[in-house]
Amino acid sequence: MVITKSLNGTEETFKVEGRLDTLAAPALLDELEQMDDHVDSVVFDFSELEYISSMGLRALVIASKKVNGALVIKNVSPRIMSILSTTGLDNTIRIE
Repeated sequence: MVITKSLNGTEETFKVEGRLDTLAAPALLDELEQMDDHVDSVVFDFSELEYISSMGLRALVIASKKVNGALVIKNVSPRIMSILSTTGLDNTIRIE
């Protein structure tokens, strides 16, 4: 997994590439812990995400709580969208 971060004002974008699985999710959680305190919204760009496991989903929930729900997931493939829908996260996290 490769994570590319960019900050635009108080919005931080994480472009996640590859597999967000049990081995990779802790790295994403570490990145979220290092986020500046003034960040009030998070965008995940999943245009290059191939797979997400339950640990990856957990990381999304933790991220959503960290920014009080100001989380958006963009560029979701049909395969990843199916997983988000099956778990119900599409009802709790904004997906564009």
